[in-house]
Amino acid sequence: MGRVVIEWLQDGRRFRLLEEFAFVDASGEVWRAPRGTEVEGSCFPSQFTRFLGHPFSGPQRRAAVVYEVSCHKRERGWREVQRMFHEAVLLDGVTPVEAKVMYFALFNFGRRWGTTPSRAISTDNDFLRGARYIRMHSDITLSAIERLSPAALRQQ
Repeated sequence: MGRVVIEWLQDGRRFRLLEEFAFVDASGEVWRAPRGTEVEGSCFPSQFTRFLGHPFSGPQRRAAVVYEVSCHKRERGWREVQRMFHEAVLLDGVTPVEAKVMYFALFNFGRRWGTTPSRAISTDNDFLRGARYIRMHSDITLSAIERLSPAALRQQ
C-alpha cells in the first residue's frame, strides 16, 4: 500500500494527506486517497472505536485512511468499500478473525448510501454477541456475517 504521510490540523482531530496514497485490491481496482484530502474518522461507527480501538492506530490505520476517503467520495457502493477495508486490513497484518469482526462492525454500524437494506444488528450487546460468535466460528464467510441476526446471536 505504501506510506501515509500526514500533517495534523490545528483542531487536533483531523489530518491532511501530504502525499497521494492508494490501495490496489485483488481485482486490480485502485482505491485512491488524494494528496490534500482531510481525514477525521467520522465514517467509523462508535462501536468500532469503543470495542476495536481507534481506526487510525494499529495495523488497520492505512486501510482506515482509504476507507474514510472512499466513504466520503461515494464513487463505489458502500458494500464494496467495506469489503475493500476487510481486504486491506488483512494485507496490513490484522488477523483474519479480527478483520471479520471489523467487517461486522462496519457492515452493521458503518456508513451506507444509495439503496440499503435495513440493519438487523443495532445495539452494542448485539455487536458484542456477534463479535464473540465470529471469534468462536473463525471460518465464517463475509456473506454469512452479513446474514447474522440478533435472534440467531441470542441463541448462541
